Amino acid sequence: MAFADDNPAERERIRQALPLVSVPEIGEEPSYFAERIADSGVFEHLLLNQSDLGRAESYRSNALGAAMQKEIGNYADYLQSLRMTMTIGRFDKMGRPRIAQLIAKSNQFNLTTRRYNEDDVRRFEENADEILCWQARLSDRFAAHGMIAVVIVHKGEKVWTIDVWLQSCRVLGRSVEETLMNLLVEEAQRVGVAKIVGEYIPTSRNAMVADFFVRMGFAKLPQSRGARQLFVCRPADYRPQSSAIEVQWIGE
Repeated sequence: MAFADDNPAERERIRQALPLVSVPEIGEEPSYFAERIADSGVFEHLLLNQSDLGRAESYRSNALGAAMQKEIGNYADYLQSLRMTMTIGRFDKMGRPRIAQLIAKSNQFNLTTRRYNEDDVRRFEENADEILCWQARLSDRFAAHGMIAVVIVHKGEKVWTIDVWLQSCRVLGRSVEETLMNLLVEEAQRVGVAKIVGEYIPTSRNAMVADFFVRMGFAKLPQSRGARQLFVCRPADYRPQSSAIEVQWIGE
């Protein structure tokens, strides 16, 4: 939120009372107001792409789904009735801008909130031997939700480490994370990985995923110290999570 007032005392009052509100200094000359407000950065935003423009359709889908859930009653039956399909593939040139955008702005459903730019994303994309990097899109009977999840995993010979796991909050409760974890563990089992290590770094915004790894069947490691929490899963002992999503792989 931004706030502008020509009274310096009122501006200072807003700063003290509402520290999350941006209060730019624009001076006393009206002819400079527009320029100084523009230079303040309060109206800066990331470039819009097709996924951003389709967000309204996604919200409309959620509203229709909520109405249908109320009618159906049973939540598992409701998820099945949505007829959801997730398409998953490695990072690619076409998805790169949206992947970087999600990494830059996702805070709530983001386990580590690490930030990577498009050049970083490209390097991950080109290093298939050492890095698993998935982009996931979701559609249902009502709408295409666009890219809704990004997963980056460093692949050691016997230990894989989850570096980034983030999802759009627009598709919470759809079994997205359960579907992705099932697929990740399945891939780890296929190549003989002994452990998958996950990391949760608490912030002021991502408390909603504090129990993520426990819900996925991981055990907390005693090496966890302070804010940084580590969890481990042995693929051989993993029990698949319940999922209501059909999966399609792209670029395979």
